[in-house]
Amino acid sequence: MDDIITSPGRDKSGRGHMLVIRIPSVQLAMLAKERLQEARDKLGLQYRFEIILGNPASELTVAKHFVKRLKAWRGNDQEDWFPHTYQDLEGLPCIVVLTGKDPLGETFPRSLKYCDLRLIDSSYLTRTALEQEVGLACCYVSKEAIRGPIVALDLSEKDQEKASVIENDADELLIDLERPQSNSSAVTGTSGSIAENGVSSSSATDKSQKPTASLNFQNVVNSSVDEGFTAGETLKQECDSLGNQIASSTTSKLSTSSFSISQTFRLSSQSMKEYKGLHVALPRVVILSKAAYCLLGSQKSGQQLPSSSLLPHSDVSWTSSLRPLLHKDMTTEEQSLYYRQWTATRQHHADYGNQSETASGRSFHPRRLLLTGPPQVGKTGSYLQFLRILFRMLIRLLEVDVYDEEAINTNHTEDNKIAQPNTDQWPDVEIISKTAFDLSIHDPKYVFMSPVYTEQLQRIKQEPNKETKTDESRKRNTVSMMLTKYAAYNTFHHCEQCHQYMDVNPSVQMSDSTLHAFTFSSSMLGEEIQLHFIIPKSKESYFVFSKQGKHLESMRLPLVSDKNVNAVKSPIFTPSSGRHEHGLLNLYHAMEGVNHLHLLVVKEYEMPLYRKYWPNHIMLVLPGMFNNAGVGAARFLIKELSYHNLELERNRLEELGVKRQYVWPFIVVMDDSCVLWNSHSVQEQSR
Repeated sequence: MDDIITSPGRDKSGRGHMLVIRIPSVQLAMLAKERLQEARDKLGLQYRFEIILGNPASELTVAKHFVKRLKAWRGNDQEDWFPHTYQDLEGLPCIVVLTGKDPLGETFPRSLKYCDLRLIDSSYLTRTALEQEVGLACCYVSKEAIRGPIVALDLSEKDQEKASVIENDADELLIDLERPQSNSSAVTGTSGSIAENGVSSSSATDKSQKPTASLNFQNVVNSSVDEGFTAGETLKQECDSLGNQIASSTTSKLSTSSFSISQTFRLSSQSMKEYKGLHVALPRVVILSKAAYCLLGSQKSGQQLPSSSLLPHSDVSWTSSLRPLLHKDMTTEEQSLYYRQWTATRQHHADYGNQSETASGRSFHPRRLLLTGPPQVGKTGSYLQFLRILFRMLIRLLEVDVYDEEAINTNHTEDNKIAQPNTDQWPDVEIISKTAFDLSIHDPKYVFMSPVYTEQLQRIKQEPNKETKTDESRKRNTVSMMLTKYAAYNTFHHCEQCHQYMDVNPSVQMSDSTLHAFTFSSSMLGEEIQLHFIIPKSKESYFVFSKQGKHLESMRLPLVSDKNVNAVKSPIFTPSSGRHEHGLLNLYHAMEGVNHLHLLVVKEYEMPLYRKYWPNHIMLVLPGMFNNAGVGAARFLIKELSYHNLELERNRLEELGVKRQYVWPFIVVMDDSCVLWNSHSVQEQSR
């Protein structure tokens, strides 16, 4: 308390240190805050330091004059600003009474100097809760601060003049005591990181105690206040539950010896000048009860950790009392495997109810992540940032960018007096042949192309647009819209409904797909064209093969009279190039899960990639001479193939007694960028 009161007077700007008193009970914490405020106000120190109740369920409450001081230090001119987090209290001399069940994700400022954790006895039941409590005092420290030993003072009733000073590696616990009584406390300086001070029960040091002379405690305290914390930080006296009599007795006993061991913990004047020139991050002072300290104390090399008998979490239980020991030399991965093997989940655990696939242990969700790290390194911030990025990615998977353009040349549409009745189930060839052909281009993607010449467009003066000369102006405007459950997806979409549509059955190898050559004569090209079909075993029912040699003869076409509502009559051809990942080739949801024949029309050199990403699709491979051709060549070959296949199917079905005009003559040629579909209900004709 002397440091909290006097430190603002030693700083020109009035900055000071923070003391955290951890009281898990909310009622006791509120009572402690009221009593501390009463004592402070009676002493007239209400302008020297603040007393704050840290409750996770409520915001921080700070007096106005201290808020003005914080704003001045931060250079903040906002009138309505007030501290929201503990980090906003940087430099404010204060006592924070921290309450709540678990101190999860709390980050404290650099000005935190003392942590009183004597009232966390209820957290000794599990290792996780104990390490979370002690982790409040953890922080990053400068290398310059790690010099010399760190002191632990035993203020117990018995043997109070003995203290143990040990020197060990920087990555282990630098404190040790003889086993004290359970009703006493220990004051210790920590380096602030689990990896460095061993506050985690997973690390301990060799027990190497050295008998020392009595400490001149008052000199040690004065050295700490005047010179600041050092690596050999001397430690403050604390008032424990034994009362004022024991505390005064402790002070008198410590003061009887004139031997000043404080010189061991003081830096030289030259070192202090270097520290004052540098902003050194120093370790914090932690006040622990002896029960907690014994669990975090050091053991001899290879022996069992004191905290190894604790459960890792309250939602698990030990499977057997005859389990092996947990040694200090075990890595974090080995400890995790140890707990998974020797613990069973309780009702509120995330893995409760999971059926074990093997006898060695319980099963886990394949996409569950474990984020580990020492206290106060930013795990909560990283976790929240990960959730933010994951949320954006998931939302992005539900969105699609579509062109935000209107149709062009809408005023030059021919007025067709001939129209087909809406009750017709399929287009009438005679009506279509009488319809006038519209020469105007209406698709917005052709806005920068030369228009087709017609007499109607003679009056339009085609002036070159200066804005269209740059490549940036040719970028088409898009707008983001949410997908529906009837959208087409690319290869990044995965769900339980359509995984069989996209992926090959694990029992079936990719090599089970068969390659078939199909040759026909093209009247337009005047030569024979040979195409290749790659047909999975599950899709062979859509094709007709010869009885000898399994030669591909034709692709089956339905009849006009077929009324199967669970199937799409028209085969769907989708030419695609260079879009094996991003092409919207998953039509399972767009077709509402009904049966349909979907053929991917790909170039010869791109066939391996499309087969890798879409192994359950039928591939129509174009000849090698079309590798450098555009999408128009693919559409031309689709049309030629469809004409030839229609004649083959008419001849085949005619032999079976089906009239030629009853064969379904339509196909669908669809781009790989069609996202959404509009449903069209056909009314049955009344007969």
